Amino acid sequence: PGEPGISIFDIQSRIGQSSPEIHAFFPKNLSIRQVLENAWADTFLGSPKLVYENDAAVDTCLRWFEAEFNPAYARETPRQGPKKRPDKNTPPKAPRSTDWADELRFRDVPFSAQRVALLLRALVKKPELVVLDEAFSGMDEGVRNKCMLFLTWGTAKYFYVYRDQTVLQSNTIVDADSEVQGEFPMTGLTEHQALICVSHVKEEVPGVVRDWMCLPEANTGMPARFGRLDGPLQGVKGGWEQIWGF
Repeated sequence: PGEPGISIFDIQSRIGQSSPEIHAFFPKNLSIRQVLENAWADTFLGSPKLVYENDAAVDTCLRWFEAEFNPAYARETPRQGPKKRPDKNTPPKAPRSTDWADELRFRDVPFSAQRVALLLRALVKKPELVVLDEAFSGMDEGVRNKCMLFLTWGTAKYFYVYRDQTVLQSNTIVDADSEVQGEFPMTGLTEHQALICVSHVKEEVPGVVRDWMCLPEANTGMPARFGRLDGPLQGVKGGWEQIWGF
């Protein structure tokens, strides 16, 4: 009593969310840049409240995932060496223009890339709470793995994939130097953020998860199960079996 309440917009501003439901209703005529900038807007078609740091964060994300969005990326990336070349997942040296993101529409990129755009929209402003409700469903496997790595490490690490002619040679996680990360690197999830992930598939659960809740099948009358792993899921042997009660 006597204290002002918290508006729904105040609550929304502290949450970043991606889900199939958001995907279904998200405006398809926005540019890829506008999709990410929408993280700072009150509604899907609202005007985002941006400062220089926000623009820089958006540019960093666009450069990091240009291979997933920009159809011209593969053509413009030069070959390195007569036989071996980095795969398209290798981030380009920064700075690199992101003007393409102003022209490329959300509706015109592949379904997997649309999922990536909405994931970045949920992450780019570093909200206090990140809710990923089947956010990785529909992504290609390689794209999903890249997003998982970004969620954990930001632009600090990336997959370095070498191909000799058309044969995959290696797929290694390497540290990104300052030239690759650019002037405004992004971090992964921080200790000041909470993550809620909803998924039915092992591969779509981020390895940073530690606390879990497993809901029973409908109409079984069984209670929900709760638990806490000894460490992040990706480093706990048998962690997934523990969650599913195997």
